[in-house]
Amino acid sequence: MLPVIGLDNLLTQGALSTAASPGTVQNLVDGLTYDYWTPTSGSSHSVTVALGEARQANYLAIAGHNLADVGGSVGAGFANGGGFTGALFMYPVTSNAPLLVPFTSTHSGSEWRLYVDAPAPYRIAVAHIGMLTELQRGMPLSWTPPLRGNEAVERSNPFTVGGQVLGTNIVAQTMSCEIPQNNATRAWVDAVWQPMVEQMQLSPFFFKWSEDHSETVYGSLGSSRISYTSADLLNASITMEGLVR
Repeated sequence: MLPVIGLDNLLTQGALSTAASPGTVQNLVDGLTYDYWTPTSGSSHSVTVALGEARQANYLAIAGHNLADVGGSVGAGFANGGGFTGALFMYPVTSNAPLLVPFTSTHSGSEWRLYVDAPAPYRIAVAHIGMLTELQRGMPLSWTPPLRGNEAVERSNPFTVGGQVLGTNIVAQTMSCEIPQNNATRAWVDAVWQPMVEQMQLSPFFFKWSEDHSETVYGSLGSSRISYTSADLLNASITMEGLVR
């Protein structure tokens, strides 16, 4: 598969409703990973967004959650005025890292629903349901994935005045990585890349570069640049800063 960006989010485009902790449900769509939707009991819960018209979606993503700790699973479903018939799928969550699950096909609905099954109370900071943006090129051979060495970690080894070892302090900082599109066509850059980057200036996003579900990060735009390689081909890239675990 080609790398994909999860930026579009239908959950931000209509009124949200839920029977489980409605007072915290807006935390799902503010883009922040330090506040949460926090159902206080383990059960089958859902969050519904009502849209003014039918809208398409082909992915579900979450970040800032602890569903793996409680043995939870997530899914998505849709309706078109006739009521929901259940989730398209329920995906077992095995890690608390950001997760992006592409659908097997694209669906259209005027209402969309996030489903969560968990046997104990849980929290989710960010949830997306929407349309993926597929990049035109894969990552180059020299590219280092965020989970393979691009997470900045600060270490210090303090000592007392008398020279006694006090241990090691480890502070995990934000991940930073480059997302390049080398020799992309000018038409694609104008039609897809540039509008996407403009939206990224306002909204955090998910980035998935492999079919392995663990290869997903969530974060915000750092910088962007474009250079010409010929009249019709360009090198376009952005830097992304965010969360890998």
